[in-house]
Amino acid sequence: MNFNRSKKHNNSYEIIIQTTLFLYIQSLYIFTFREGLNIISNILAMLFVGLILIKILLSKKIVFNNSLLYFFLFTFMCLISTIYALNISLTMQKTFTLFQLFIVSFALINYFDRIEKIYFALKSFVYGGLFAAIYVLLNIDLDNIRRFGDVLGNENTIGMIIATSSIFSLSFYLYSHKFKWILPLPLFITIVLLTGSRKATIFLMLGFLFIVFMKNKSNISQLLKTLFITTLIIVIFIFAVFSIEIFYNIIGQRLENLYYYLSSGETSEGSIISRARMTSYGFDWFLSKPLLGYGIDNYRVLYGNTFFEAKYSHNNFIELLVGVGIVGLFLYLMYYLGAIKNLIFNKNQITQDIRYSLLYVIFGYFALSSAMVFYDSKHITFILFISTSYTIVNNRENKKQKKLDSEEKL
Repeated sequence: MNFNRSKKHNNSYEIIIQTTLFLYIQSLYIFTFREGLNIISNILAMLFVGLILIKILLSKKIVFNNSLLYFFLFTFMCLISTIYALNISLTMQKTFTLFQLFIVSFALINYFDRIEKIYFALKSFVYGGLFAAIYVLLNIDLDNIRRFGDVLGNENTIGMIIATSSIFSLSFYLYSHKFKWILPLPLFITIVLLTGSRKATIFLMLGFLFIVFMKNKSNISQLLKTLFITTLIIVIFIFAVFSIEIFYNIIGQRLENLYYYLSSGETSEGSIISRARMTSYGFDWFLSKPLLGYGIDNYRVLYGNTFFEAKYSHNNFIELLVGVGIVGLFLYLMYYLGAIKNLIFNKNQITQDIRYSLLYVIFGYFALSSAMVFYDSKHITFILFISTSYTIVNNRENKKQKKLDSEEKL
């Protein structure tokens, strides 16, 4: 009787933790980029961390892997940079943000002890993207054609996180063959286009091709069939971008400008010219202090001193090199590339589809490092640590399954 009560109590506590995690992930999409409302997200984060700490105390089990160690060292390096930062206040604020990310990541690592919990978290990202996409759609004003998504934050950021939700949604469809996971994709694609984000649009198209290819790579006939269908969908997708007026005005022209810049090195679009200049200046500043940089988040100080307008660099590598130099970038890459290495070289994965989606999202962000800053992004940081947990938990469950199979044979 006491055992049953204890089991029921544990299940209730797990449901509370799971519900809190679900609400927190939804808040990452709806509240975290909105001034005044991000406190809701922070409160949910503190609640989740508190629940996990209680669980650790009761179970007397704690997980602290290499990824957490390198992320801690990277955060500590950012703290050290306050000693020599051009603007100590900016550096302290950014370091505090990174420390918060570290604490929540620690809680996540210690929460994921079963593969079902990881699936639940990734499904929560899909629902978060769905709620965000619906919210953006409901706030669209067709009388004022412009880039949409700013009701939730920066259009590029919203485009990327909804595109990320799309990748997971497709993966769950391929994994489970349940139609409900493919239903949100038309809405996701539409909203990504309406944000006008070139990065998110390219990230989305290549992601679909990658996941479909990896899913069917061992079956040539099925691979050719699915690649044909996927390519046809992308062709229709591109045709819509350049033929439907609202899409062309928002994203089509921006893609054309990017193509002309990449092919000829020339463009009339101010944002491309500005970002190229930011990268050039940032690299020069890095060469002046290559080892430790000028203090995390202090690129905007240097740029403001030069152009009288403080801006971040729009380049993850440049932002880190200018802020914390080669040392800081090395520590950051150690935990970031560690997640990629584990997903690529681990051969004991039970379910490949989810693995490929995680691998693509992490590598896709990395490939776009020259076009955006995300070292302090909650979304990609949590996906990184979900990935490290996925590899560990999947290996553990694979070993258990092999042991059970061997016992049955005996």
